[in-house]
Amino acid sequence: MQNFDSALRANWPDVKIIAAEPEAVDDCAVSKKAGKLIVTQKSDTVCDGVRTNVGKNTWPMIQELVDDVSVLLLCRIYFSSR
Repeated sequence: MQNFDSALRANWPDVKIIAAEPEAVDDCAVSKKAGKLIVTQKSDTVCDGVRTNVGKNTWPMIQELVDDVSVLLLCRIYFSSR
């Protein structure tokens, strides 16, 4: 993530970087809004690859490089993957 986001910023400094995550595992959005790393309880989701919390090594990169986090409804993710 850091290399990709850093390259975007270097070439297009005004670009807005928006992360996305499912509503059942929205720790990144909660943390970004709070301005600090927050560990949240995880729920079952079809997006099982993101059922972990943002880690202490990843959080500083998100704070620095990501402008906003969009939370996606699970039903939209499910139907768009069919």
